[in-house]
Formats: sequence, C-alpha cells, structure tokens
Amino acid sequence: MPTTMNFNVSRSGNTTGAATLDWSVVPTGQKPAGAIDFGGGTLPSGTVEFDDGETSQTITLTLADTARQGRTFAVKLSDPSTGLIRRGSINSVIAVAVFSIEAA
Repeated sequence: MPTTMNFNVSRSGNTTGAATLDWSVVPTGQKPAGAIDFGGGTLPSGTVEFDDGETSQTITLTLADTARQGRTFAVKLSDPSTGLIRRGSINSVIAVAVFSIEAA
C-alpha cells in the first residue's frame, strides 16, 4: 500500500465564487527529494479548486516505494485565481516508517 502525505490548504476572507491555486513540489535543503521519491517518478504538481464558499482543500502526495528517508521538499503555492497567498510554501521531510513482519 502506497504511503501518502496530506497538506491542507485553507481559503479565508471573501470566499464568494470559485477559485483555483496552483501547487508544485520543490526539492529543498541539503538532502533534497527527487522525482524518484514520488509515485509516478515525477515531481508532483497540480491545481487546488475551491467551489463557491468552500474554505478547505487537501493536497495528497503519494510517496514511491523507493522514497528515501529524510529527503526534504516544499509544496509551493502559486498563481491564485483570486486573492493573495499568505504562506507561499509548506516545508516537509519524508519520514517513511519501515516495518518487518516475522513468522511465528
């Protein structure tokens, strides 16, 4: 089962009308994450879509089975269709739990 990471994006102020916001994963730090760390073998990106009056959406990233522990990245927010971005990125570290199962 793939490991996922969720990032919440909130919309505040005037929430009348639909709105969109682009996002992309950007490698950061001394041990940057790469395409190999994410499902599909590419750095994820997309668009968050808010319906009229909607105030919360979730960005879900799927980590690859080969994701490397301790790799860092940011989810960069850009190009809002309306309004302003208060916090332009969300920093994160890949923390993959490894389990072993032993037969009894």
